[in-house]
Amino acid sequence: MISRKIKNEIKSMPILEKILGIAFILGILSLFMPWYKENDVWGTKGDQFTGLTGPLFLIGVIILTINLIGFYIYIKDRILHKEITLKLPENLILLSAGAITILFNVIIYSIYFHTKFRVYDVRKEVKFGMFLSFLCAAIIILISYVKNRRQEEGNAYIIEDNADKDIPNNYNIQKRQSNLNPENNYKYGKTINLNSEPTKEFRDNASQEKEVINLKMNI
Repeated sequence: MISRKIKNEIKSMPILEKILGIAFILGILSLFMPWYKENDVWGTKGDQFTGLTGPLFLIGVIILTINLIGFYIYIKDRILHKEITLKLPENLILLSAGAITILFNVIIYSIYFHTKFRVYDVRKEVKFGMFLSFLCAAIIILISYVKNRRQEEGNAYIIEDNADKDIPNNYNIQKRQSNLNPENNYKYGKTINLNSEPTKEFRDNASQEKEVINLKMNI
């Protein structure tokens, strides 16, 4: 029953949401895959490390924690249907998780493959896990950025559309009076004929309201 409900939730998701979830899952799994390997010059022996082992395992633990937090934030509304109060927009948090993951990938690479961090007669190579982690983090950043831009454009359109409705072609002053203070009720109720075009004073007042809304939106 529960598994069927989860399957239906996943099927109903937009394609970008599905890709985002897959990127988080693969990013977490990549930490359990080989990240780097060192062999002797003859290639007969050597050590291989995952993202959670080796000399830089602590950075791998930090990456895992960040990805788990990001994945939980991702599924809380879409699958778990739980409400969590976030101080920052969700898309911005997910984007930050991807950016931090890439940053730590670069740190691991720059330390482990630095010429001073090398033993004589030992060759080092990057394995699939590190590539996968980097790729998943880049996908998370890209999709989160696109979703954030779409959300901002949608909010701007709603605010602008509502602002435009403050200056309609046919004015219903009786409806509008409920949203005005008593002084404006008296002033506009006495000076404007419901069957006539609005006065310049009323139009200027509505325009000022629209400018205030646009100013708040830009801030």
